[in-house]
This record gives sequence, structure tokens and C-alpha cells, in this order.
Amino acid sequence: MASINDVVASANVFGALNLQMNSRSMSSSTANANELTPYGGASIVIATNAGATPGSLTTRTPAEMIADGALYVGQTWILILCNFQATGTLTLAAGAGAAVGGTATVAVNTCRVFTARVASTTSIVFTGLAIGFTGNV
Repeated sequence: MASINDVVASANVFGALNLQMNSRSMSSSTANANELTPYGGASIVIATNAGATPGSLTTRTPAEMIADGALYVGQTWILILCNFQATGTLTLAAGAGAAVGGTATVAVNTCRVFTARVASTTSIVFTGLAIGFTGNV
């Protein structure tokens, strides 16, 4: 008799989504290479913080991010930024040439969804959506 596990295994759900996950302690720092940008065909990037007092996570410059992931003008992806600790808010801040719009803060023990788009070779735009959630990803 077939089970739901058989369906999930045959559908390769996670492979189809092309997920990329990064985790580290963030404390008012600049993002690492490929921490906020996709590589290897990923369309969803998940970046998680577990460190106390995360402060601001500043994006790299568009030129750096484009080079990191071999991105192209017009490319879009989803960024899920998670703040898995209970002592401070995490804020996505724009580095030189990047832009962050919408809601940029991630409250304690929650995640926020951002859309990201390579607007030009000198501009990447992150937009925080009014979608936040608690729990594990």
C-alpha cells in the first residue's frame, strides 16, 4: 500500500523548489557571499540567525552579489530571513547600491519573507513583505 512518504519521495519536493539554506550568528555584520543570494539554481534562499543581539545584517554590494551567484539582470528569488533567538530584532540593511524596501525587520523567534530582484548590474532590490511567521523552516 502506498503512503504519503512515497508521494513526497517520488515528487522530489525539495529538489523542485531549489532551496538554499545558510545559518550563522549575525551581530551587526555584512552578509557573507551567497548568504542572501542564490547559487546553484536555487530560487529560495533561507538565512537564519541564532546569535543573540543580531542588530543589522547589511547586504553586500550588487556587484559582489551578482558575482557570488552568477546572477543576471531581471533575476528574482525569495529570501526567507529568520531570527531564531529571543533577545533582539534583526534588520536587513542595504549595502552600497542595494535597496531594502517594505518591512525590513525580523522580530525575535520569527521569519520574514522578502522578494529580491536584480534591477541592473548596479542595483539589487529586496522588498520585505507583510508576511512573517513563527516556527521552524
